[in-house]
Amino acid sequence: MIEGRRARSLAFLGGIAGAALALLSLTQPWLSAHVADTDPLAVGADVAAPAVSALAVASLALVGAVAIANTAVRWVLGAVQLLLGLGVVFATVTTLHDTVGAAVPAVSSVTGISGETSVRELVTGVDVALWPWLAIVAGGILMLTGVWTVMTARSWPGSGTKYGGTATAGSAPAVSEWDALSEGADPTNEAEATD
Repeated sequence: MIEGRRARSLAFLGGIAGAALALLSLTQPWLSAHVADTDPLAVGADVAAPAVSALAVASLALVGAVAIANTAVRWVLGAVQLLLGLGVVFATVTTLHDTVGAAVPAVSSVTGISGETSVRELVTGVDVALWPWLAIVAGGILMLTGVWTVMTARSWPGSGTKYGGTATAGSAPAVSEWDALSEGADPTNEAEATD
């Protein structure tokens, strides 16, 4: 198996890469709806699959949470990452399954015709761009990252105590240190500090 630090790095990179790819896919039109007597309408992911953006941002935030979590919380966050990736895939596949339905809000706003049945009759065809497929890949990466996090969380190194405020067992109480300063002792001089 891979050592703890490398496993943790792979989980971080996978989470960041999956979320970044999902967010990248949102920057371009996903669909191009053909409506009679108009130019093709570009339909962005914000209209076609609005849940993908929220899921991608949540996945990115989750990577930060995993970085500071203990082992038990990492297991939970890994499962949540798996579900977020599944959500990205599900939302995208739902859009691809009914492309005309996904384009209805955009077509309705341009034509001024409301009602899903009426708008569906206007649409003569829908072209699918590459970007939804990239979102599916991103969701797959997020799911794999979630599984990886759950599988390797125990081997990750614990968070350090670099900023911990614990005192050593043999140190003098703070009051005696202040008293020594009041008496004129130099705290930087080891001989005076131990007296």
